[in-house]
Amino acid sequence: MAEDDAIFKSINSNLAPTHGIPVRDIQKELWTDASICGIGALLLQRYIVKKEGRREEEVVNCLGYACRGLGKTESSFAIAILEMSALVYGLKCFKIFLYFTTFIVYLDSFTCQ
Repeated sequence: MAEDDAIFKSINSNLAPTHGIPVRDIQKELWTDASICGIGALLLQRYIVKKEGRREEEVVNCLGYACRGLGKTESSFAIAILEMSALVYGLKCFKIFLYFTTFIVYLDSFTCQ
């Protein structure tokens, strides 16, 4: 019996995440970027976990990333239009994760903010 418990604990420690259980709400972030070569999007998930004692730690997980190249005509567009295209592309790619949730969008273009 004790041997079975030891085997179970070793399997559980290898399969279970080591960062703990979230103690605060999970926050999703959509990061987008564009250049004259292509557009891309990154979906992150941030949450706080409780460690030993009263210490808390922030954990960041990457849920997915997507990118694509631009065509000949798209590469001549203004950078603000390309940034908005990257945002639309990111929303289309990660819509299954973002439906009915709140999330934060990060853009690096000052004209789009």
